[in-house]
Amino acid sequence: MFDSRRVTLNAIFLSAYRFINPIISLFLITAIARYLRVEGMGEYSIIMTYLSIAAMISLLGLNDFIIREFSKKREQGREYILSVYLIGVLSSIIMTIFLICFILLLNYPGIIKKGTFLASFSLIPTTLIDFSASICTAYERMGLTSLIFLFGNLSKVIISVYFLKIGFGLLSLMTVVVLTQCLTLLLAIILAKTCVKKIDFKINLTYCKKVFDVMPVFILISIVSILYWKIDILLLSKIKKVADVGLYSAAYKIMDICKYLPQSFAIAIFPVISIASDSNNEELKSICKSAIKYLLIIILPIIIFISVFAKDITKILYGNDFLTSSTVLQIVIWTLLPYSSVMILAYVLISYNKQKLELKANIIGLITNIILNTILIPKFGIFGAALATFLSSLIFLIVRYLFIIKNIKIEIVNAEIYKLVLICILLGLFSFIANKFISSLLTFMVSILFYIILLLYLRIINRNTLQNAISLIRKSHFE
Repeated sequence: MFDSRRVTLNAIFLSAYRFINPIISLFLITAIARYLRVEGMGEYSIIMTYLSIAAMISLLGLNDFIIREFSKKREQGREYILSVYLIGVLSSIIMTIFLICFILLLNYPGIIKKGTFLASFSLIPTTLIDFSASICTAYERMGLTSLIFLFGNLSKVIISVYFLKIGFGLLSLMTVVVLTQCLTLLLAIILAKTCVKKIDFKINLTYCKKVFDVMPVFILISIVSILYWKIDILLLSKIKKVADVGLYSAAYKIMDICKYLPQSFAIAIFPVISIASDSNNEELKSICKSAIKYLLIIILPIIIFISVFAKDITKILYGNDFLTSSTVLQIVIWTLLPYSSVMILAYVLISYNKQKLELKANIIGLITNIILNTILIPKFGIFGAALATFLSSLIFLIVRYLFIIKNIKIEIVNAEIYKLVLICILLGLFSFIANKFISSLLTFMVSILFYIILLLYLRIINRNTLQNAISLIRKSHFE
């Protein structure tokens, strides 16, 4: 039975977590930049990149599957939970061994190898934490899910920042990662147990077989997706210096935090897209057009603000050593524009059960990103990596859209979307040129005024726009 109060509370918990968590992480990144400088930032970024890839593979892409299965068969959750944990332990042990062997074979400085070795022991608790959080989500206990991740991140950041302040280095941070993940795992298991009520201490072989049957497609999508967003740092670490990785990662982290806005919006609108996919294409077209329109309208001022004040933002957060990162930030932040639409289109494919097309789109995006980074990094360094990220995301968007037109037979782009694209180009050029002649504050104010005038003149927004936006938000929470 539908419970609007629970849905609303879950939406609030999820939104709060997705907003607060990256801000907490930014405190740690800022501290690393201040205490360990550019080299330390680069070393930390390389280690955490390999660790995040290994962690994603350890999950076997099963998070969504666990949510689906436990939510459909809640009374059988106690029979499945031990099987889920066993699969997680086995996969993470294998990945821990593989990561240690793999990093030792690469030509990295000793501190990166030692740091990765230490951090790899966090894979087992990390995998089990994610599985526990998925179980809580399946039982519509988003508050517990948020608590698990917030506790883990907050404890890691507080202890790490304290260690940095009293003079400890990078290897101590990796030790903190392991210990805080183990502590978070205890909390995660306790909270997951409150959802299933009771745990049956036996392995459900039928469930395990079902998991292994669906695992290949899920794990491939996860691996390709994580590689798409991390390949630039991996290639940069091999082609350029560790310091370059630090400068690039500082800018990328800010863009990464901003990605949570379109991610949260897309997750909120996903149920509406799923329902519309079962009814008629016209309704789905209307929903997707509105979602993309509102996202672009909201995202563009954020991009302009960060582009104009990039130097001030990087100086405040990271210090004078990272001023070069401001130019990277001015380029990579524009990735948010195609990324916003990519998220909506991805859920359209999934809603129509086109996971294989989604996998194909991810593979094309990854190959494109690798080619562009391989060409641009040797010539332009960190600026080439930023440009490759932006260009590959544009191609990624086009590929997904072509798949939808060909296989689902709906066209989402209309005159309003084309007008918004034109506004993005005009506003981007205007702010870039204006910032060379007038102050950053005045550039931003004039750019926003110019933006509002264009929206009104081209009739992108009118009296019905706010009303339609509110209607769409209500649907995302209550349908």
